[in-house]
Amino acid sequence: MANTAINQSNIRKLPRPCFVDWLVREDEVSIEGCSVECFRLEGAIDDAALVEWARHIRRHYIRDDELREYSEFFEIGENKYLRENVIPDVPQIMAGDFAEIVISDLVQFVEGYEVPRYKQHGRSDKNSSEHGTDIVAFKMENPSNPSKFDELLAIEVKSQSSSTDLKGAISDAAKDSPKDRSRIAMTLAYYGKRSLDAGDILTSSELKRFMNASEHPFKEAFAIGAIAGIGNAERHLEGLSASDLYVAEGGTVFVIHRSHLMDLIREIYDRCTS
Repeated sequence: MANTAINQSNIRKLPRPCFVDWLVREDEVSIEGCSVECFRLEGAIDDAALVEWARHIRRHYIRDDELREYSEFFEIGENKYLRENVIPDVPQIMAGDFAEIVISDLVQFVEGYEVPRYKQHGRSDKNSSEHGTDIVAFKMENPSNPSKFDELLAIEVKSQSSSTDLKGAISDAAKDSPKDRSRIAMTLAYYGKRSLDAGDILTSSELKRFMNASEHPFKEAFAIGAIAGIGNAERHLEGLSASDLYVAEGGTVFVIHRSHLMDLIREIYDRCTS
């Protein structure tokens, strides 16, 4: 499945990434006043797994058909094209993108939402992140038959992958989360256009369902995501409440953590261009 071509029109067939199998749910991690979905990324990761994970990451920036067509057009090798034009090499951008992608994977492949993959795609500057809501996710039965039980979820994501400041990542995301109330409509419209241009008809039809809330109401929720380079999340969050971290009462916090996480990110991104 990992070697199936993932092109512009079939991005919804993106395979389940291998790292999901290495996530260990930590039910003991809690923050008073909100829901915490915390996962530890554990285990030794061999080179074959890193290569597969890197392919998954790379496809968020450029699909397989685009990479082939662009490298042929510019008469340049695929790896060189990726290195010079596509894959970020500024650590802050790499870490932020990685956080958004792995939280998207968690929300889709573990929590059961659909997550459009257009935030990193097609940038004019490889080291410049797009504005808007970090992650848009949704659940629905049928886009052509809207239900008031359909759900749209906006997630603000922060990374502290090169440090142990999990509290800082959570509180920074929580402080920025209210902005998503005004940004989400813009993000839906942007993703809708991008999916139409790509021939991704399924995603465009589903996004359209959420563009007219007054006529077709739905459930809207806001959450935050954080990643950090720590081994013990429980110790870092022990005794803290939602208000301590500026998290909305009753909100949801998604966390992924691992010791020396930035070292892993560098290894993965190195393989995105080789």
